[in-house]
Amino acid sequence: MFAAASLLVIAYAVHSGTPLRYSDEKEYVEIARGIVAGDGYRLYGADSAYRPPAWPLLLAAFLAVGVPESLLPAVSAALLVIAAVSAGVLGVRITRCALGAIAAPFVLLYPINAYTATTLYPQALATAALVLLVLYASRAGDGHLSTRSALAIGALLAVSVLSVPTMGFSAAVIGLWILVRQHGNRFRYAVAAGLTAFAPIAAWTVYNAHRLGSPVVVSTSGGRNLLIGNNPSATGSSGVAVDLGPYEAGARGLNEVDQDRYMQQSAIDWITANPGRAASLYVEKTLNYFAPYNPPATAEQAESPARIALLVLAFAVMLVGVALRLGLHRRLSIRPVEWLIMGLFVANAPVMAVFFTRTRFRQPLDALLLIETAVAVAVVVPLLLARRRSARTATPTPIPE
Repeated sequence: MFAAASLLVIAYAVHSGTPLRYSDEKEYVEIARGIVAGDGYRLYGADSAYRPPAWPLLLAAFLAVGVPESLLPAVSAALLVIAAVSAGVLGVRITRCALGAIAAPFVLLYPINAYTATTLYPQALATAALVLLVLYASRAGDGHLSTRSALAIGALLAVSVLSVPTMGFSAAVIGLWILVRQHGNRFRYAVAAGLTAFAPIAAWTVYNAHRLGSPVVVSTSGGRNLLIGNNPSATGSSGVAVDLGPYEAGARGLNEVDQDRYMQQSAIDWITANPGRAASLYVEKTLNYFAPYNPPATAEQAESPARIALLVLAFAVMLVGVALRLGLHRRLSIRPVEWLIMGLFVANAPVMAVFFTRTRFRQPLDALLLIETAVAVAVVVPLLLARRRSARTATPTPIPE
């Protein structure tokens, strides 16, 4: 059944993923085309580091081997399948029963996951990387992680940072969690994972220093993102739908790196000049992090009411499942990795609110929280079945006259 559902998700992604609907997707594909053509990492005809490199490089790899652009959404969908399978394995590890594998279809069919899998956003890649990292974290206290595992963890840390930079905080916390939970081989793990994570980030930084004249570590979008979330027109839920006209006019004529610095400084200047409004806006953005849905600002057509209702309902069901899991702690003690999962979900709210918060940016963390919902189901179902059997046994058998 899961295999059939996976194939359906991939087929649906290919069917509905093109033509591309969002400007972000088009930019990722443009960069990937340039890489394959030998033009380097370019956007709108110029060297760029505006988009982090992991996702365009992966798309370029598929284009290079002859995969047509119309099939690229299958890459997103396949990554979602990987994330779902990893979630199922993690669910089994936590519950120690096969029913924990229900986390796999939960993650696969969660509406925002299934929807994002039809796009060329990097969220599916970040989701797969994050769930795999948490799976490794669940093993950290069991014994020594092999050098191969440490190398894989380092690679996943780099992918998380270089695909969706907002996941950098979560990746760092998970990496440190694994280090602390290790038994006896912390130094070997730190060296292997640390160097593997550092190498691609360092290579990207050196590459940017060579072509842009500045050692850009992740991307040149940080300043703009900070300004998007901290300016006079920003609200807690405005996302990118803000008026940056005056700032864009001031940045006109600057190169990409200097534009990034200009916008970052403009955001800092606004925050320091308006501390009260900046503080209240920060609280609003933190609360918006927990919103079940934010309308996309770059879509070429509006979302349907039915889809919005489905997203809201799914989020509510997930939260009920997490609450149920916490209430069932006497039946199944909460594992350390579960505290990590729930802690990451909550802790990311104030971290992401420094910039701005969107439901899409939270997607990888929703996938983790769905594992907790699956654990609750895995605990409740046996209880209900046991009560049903007990009720049948307790029913007296009528004596024939």
